[in-house]
Amino acid sequence: PKSAVSAPVLARDELVGVMTLVHPTPGFLAEEHLELVQAIADQAGIAVLNARLYAESQRQARVMTALAESASAINASLNLEEVIQQILEQINQALQVEVVSLALIDAKHEMLEFRAAAGFPGNDIIGMRQSISQGIAGWVAREGKGVIVPDAYADPRFQDSIDKELKFKTQAIACAPIRAKGQVIGILEAINPKDGVFDQDALLVLTGIGSLAGTAIEHAELFERLEAAHQRYRELFEDSIDPILLTNHEGTILEANRQAELTTGYDRDGLRSL
Repeated sequence: PKSAVSAPVLARDELVGVMTLVHPTPGFLAEEHLELVQAIADQAGIAVLNARLYAESQRQARVMTALAESASAINASLNLEEVIQQILEQINQALQVEVVSLALIDAKHEMLEFRAAAGFPGNDIIGMRQSISQGIAGWVAREGKGVIVPDAYADPRFQDSIDKELKFKTQAIACAPIRAKGQVIGILEAINPKDGVFDQDALLVLTGIGSLAGTAIEHAELFERLEAAHQRYRELFEDSIDPILLTNHEGTILEANRQAELTTGYDRDGLRSL
């Protein structure tokens, strides 16, 4: 080119590019060409701004949809194992990764215990324990904040002991804390995105699911303890060698165990009607 004019492309006064027009003839391009290029560049700036706003709205919609679907799925059960499995499925669906895992903190021993995983060969990671002073997962558990590591082996925090044991190759990691009542109770890991890199929303989604997971896990654990207490009560009540009658303040029989039925000769309904 022997002749050229250039104009900035601006979006809300931010330089986003340059538009250039060239011609092989010297002196061909004049002031009116520059005015034309600048007018086109101004329109291009508006188009870029609109495209960015649309992309941002789409991004936010994807994040909110992922979190809403995760909340619905995770809170659909009070069974701890089902809750944990739903958490892993929602992470995999939202982030499209090769491996997901969940570890809970054993505060007494300052360890992370991997409770569930999907994608590891044979799922042999389940039950494995790792000090919270080691690895990227340990760093997240200590610091209470998420992180994306695009190249695991280039990060000094990374420990390859699990890779060696499972004969697995970790490439990129997204890791976020699981919180319940403001406390970190575990971590979520998403490993090796299928398209090669984590996008900018990955950590936002994983952190959001971590917050949902903490509440769901806590509720499931409380429900399990309550069910265990009820079961223990029922066993002690029904299997007692002594007859037991539960009454209200007026003396009306509300409940009776098997030994009470045998001793009195009345069945349970009969005792309640006395």
